Parts: sequence; C-alpha cells; structure tokens
Amino acid sequence: MDKIHEDKKNIFIAVQKVLDENTEIWNNQSSLVMAKVALDGKLMELSNLKLINDRDTDDKTSDKVEIRDKLIETTIDISSSILDYASKTGNNDLYEKVNYTKSDLELSRDTILKDMCQLICKKANENIENLINFNVTKKELFAYEILIEEFDKLITDPLELVRKKQEGRKSESVLINEIEDLLKERIDNLVSIFKSSHPQFYETYLLARISDESESNNDKDSKDKKESEID
Repeated sequence: MDKIHEDKKNIFIAVQKVLDENTEIWNNQSSLVMAKVALDGKLMELSNLKLINDRDTDDKTSDKVEIRDKLIETTIDISSSILDYASKTGNNDLYEKVNYTKSDLELSRDTILKDMCQLICKKANENIENLINFNVTKKELFAYEILIEEFDKLITDPLELVRKKQEGRKSESVLINEIEDLLKERIDNLVSIFKSSHPQFYETYLLARISDESESNNDKDSKDKKESEID
C-alpha cells in the first residue's frame, strides 16, 4: 500500500473510530447503521487484502530461501562426485572448473549461484557415463536440472511478484474509491443531521474526515471546507 492509500486508510479508520465511540447517538438511525456496517465490511476487506499481499511476498521469499538451500546442498553432492572423478583421472581442467566450496556457493549472489550450478550440471552431463560409478545418476541430474530451473524462475521472473502487487494495488484503489464514495454520498450526509443536536459529535466527525497536512496547513480551513462539502 503506497503512502496516499495509507493516508486515506488512516482517515477511514479515524472516521470508523468516531462512529464507534458515539454509537448511542446514531444507532437509532437505520440508514446510518446500514452505512456503518458497509464501512466496517469494506475496511475489513481492505485490511485482509493487505495481509494477503504481504503473505504473498513472504511466501515468495520463503520459497526462494528453501530452494536456494536445497540447490546448494545438491550442488555440493554432485560437485564432490565430479571432483572425486576428476582427481582420480587426473582431469585438472575439470577439477578446477567445478571446485567450489559450500561457502563459495552460499556467499554468491543469486545470479552467480545459478551460473555456478548450471556449469556444474553441464559438466556432470558431459561426463555422466563415467560419473555413474561415482554415485551420480541420470535421474539425479534430471532432478538437479529441474531444481536449477525452479531457482532461476524465482530470481529472474520478478514480473510475477510485480503482477501480484499491481493486482493488489488495483484492488486497493477500487476499495478505497468505494469507501470514499460511501462516506461522501451516504455517511457524510447522514451525520450532518446531528450538527445541531450533537455538535461535539459532528465536529469530531469533521475533524476525522480532514486529510493530512499536505492537503492543508490549517485545520480550521480544512474543517470549514469539509463542512461546506457535506452541507
């Protein structure tokens, strides 16, 4: 949720709080009761949407960490077998190309780690007939390739997460617009009937409806403007 949406949500919550704290004043007005129920529902929906968006981000991060750890573990197993084979056959060139420690892998950036793993996978495939005797099978290599592909998608497809966030922002925008319409077209007018009978409630409601200081440097001016809009 961006700052503009966050500011508006804070205003909505402030309005909700004022209404909650003055229920005894308006709870016999059925139209306002129904409008308040609608407000509560939309604010709950907005809050749930934020939780879902945050969870999507957390899940994405968790998936990458889990697959990264598994990828490093698998890479060490396969590279150890290649190193054993290269050492016993005197293939120094192969040995040097796949001689990565666990620390090398763990400290590498995601894209570098992917490159290292792809190189090791390539060298393993090139020597697979010999590596069978060193506990590397074609089935294991195929699974290793799939694991690298999964990791690659997580680190090179940021559009997936961007799309989720964009969809979330669109949903937030729709909800925020609906709440603003609900306030302007229904609740503002319904609260205005208490201007004379319960002036303190009315004034508190107006103050809650005032935007942050970026909209105006004078609370009184903002309140007067908001009051004129309601009237």
